[in-house]
Amino acid sequence: MKSINSFLTEAIKDVDKGIIDMLNLFANNSDGYRKELYSQMAKDANSIDIVSLDEVFTKEEIKEIKKRVQPQPKCCYENAWKLCDRFEYEGKHKIEYCEGYMNYKGLPIEHAFNKVDGKYVDITVELALKRDPNDDTYIVIGEFDTDKVREILVQNGFYGNIYDTIFLNKYKEKISKVA
Repeated sequence: MKSINSFLTEAIKDVDKGIIDMLNLFANNSDGYRKELYSQMAKDANSIDIVSLDEVFTKEEIKEIKKRVQPQPKCCYENAWKLCDRFEYEGKHKIEYCEGYMNYKGLPIEHAFNKVDGKYVDITVELALKRDPNDDTYIVIGEFDTDKVREILVQNGFYGNIYDTIFLNKYKEKISKVA
């Protein structure tokens, strides 16, 4: 008989695999740019573990995050960016911006979160929604440094879609070489 932990681990892997299957389904039912985008997303997708903020930040730093970032619900892209923008330059932590998916009760949601000193954290879920991020599973599609995210934000004029924009820029470059 399987232990509960073993059963849950397998169930989580099935849910995360479902996101990759969804991306492949989108790729198979698309053409051109969208087909290539979703195919690449499926290849880049990796299941990750999110840790609690107190595993990477001190209590004082968490208070400072609440004050300087002020994470808001439904603003994951902005929240993740602000954590990079307002803290990475201080040099205390290596902070990256990440895009991917969060499985919220089995429902895949596009989401942004951060990688801090090699560990993944989610200030939106933990601070804005006041939920335990370990209640959900996560897939990372792309991890980006602050300079790259800033460049794309200036280009786009809005938060998010960093992965898609980088892919689109490369796609346009590839198409222009063919033409």
